[in-house]
Amino acid sequence: MYRLEEFLLINKNIAITSNEAWGDIWYSKHNYAYELSRRNKVVFINPQGKWKISYLLGCKITTFKYNENLMVLNYNNVLPIRSKLLYQINNYLVSSKLRKYFRQHNFSDFILWAFDPNRLSNPKLLGATRSFFHSVDLYSFKLYGEFELAQKSDAIFSIANELIKYYKEFKTPIVLIPHGISSDEFSVEKQAIPEDLTFENYGLYVGNIDKRVDFKLVEEILKEFPETTFLFIGNLNPREMDDAATRIFIEKRYPNLYHKNAIHFKKLKAYVSKAKFCLAPMEHTMYHNTISHHKLLQYLAFGKPIFASKFLEYQNESDLLYMTNDYNETINNIRRFVAEGESDEIVNKRIQYARRFTFQEIFKRVEKFMNKKD
Repeated sequence: MYRLEEFLLINKNIAITSNEAWGDIWYSKHNYAYELSRRNKVVFINPQGKWKISYLLGCKITTFKYNENLMVLNYNNVLPIRSKLLYQINNYLVSSKLRKYFRQHNFSDFILWAFDPNRLSNPKLLGATRSFFHSVDLYSFKLYGEFELAQKSDAIFSIANELIKYYKEFKTPIVLIPHGISSDEFSVEKQAIPEDLTFENYGLYVGNIDKRVDFKLVEEILKEFPETTFLFIGNLNPREMDDAATRIFIEKRYPNLYHKNAIHFKKLKAYVSKAKFCLAPMEHTMYHNTISHHKLLQYLAFGKPIFASKFLEYQNESDLLYMTNDYNETINNIRRFVAEGESDEIVNKRIQYARRFTFQEIFKRVEKFMNKKD
């Protein structure tokens, strides 16, 4: 019989695999790494780059420290992943190398928190004593590692009820662990306001500017509200630009639209705090766009109105967001808000809703599962 405190997320070693590299742009896995490093020792394992023939010589491991408890680790695949067999052999070679490295650097008895469904999919081979596969998107088992991770992990964490059904065939316990938000994201110091933010009361979008955005809707909004300033923060992907996106971001036909490339995640809240309202105009014909949206909690943490396409995970929170897939209804919702504003009550309700998903609360869910299982 184990003591309850043995499995709390304090003073643990935790390895996080990510399919997005460490940098200024943070997704769920980056935020988890940062928040977990407040009370634990964390190794964030970067994804692989393009394979080179020189990698046949072996798996080279390099690291750098982000903070006292958070280290970022890079390694190379020994073999190119061009078939399932090559994947399995490479996974054995790389996992064995990493296991040896962890032991040599006093990182034993660790938890594998896997966000990447395409590698390091055998937790025991890697040396993990406990493992979670955290599914944050619909991968549809197209990647070599997802099936094995779902089968061999101690639990599958799903960010949405909609994703749970895809893992029910496994005997692995499934736990709903929704998107989280740092307690740091609910306020901003005056001195943290960027010097280039010389205006306020704008419509704000934060995120990658690619095919997942409904550019036609964005263009309609820009035309309908020429007196309103709109700020889009995120990297452009020119290969995923339709005609509307080209007119907006390349030809720059709309003077009320300002674009800023992606900035460090921890600086975003200053821009959210100065916004009048926020946008999440996602292309709803893409199924994975209809499940959830990572930036919503950042907007809600400041009580901001959000004009968005429909998200399944928020269908019971329609009083918090203006959600519709109808262009005219979206335009009318914005027009009504600009003309009439909102009550303090709904603003406070949004903030209190976001507080239910701070990482402190999210980690309690994880700890509850860990203790119940043991």
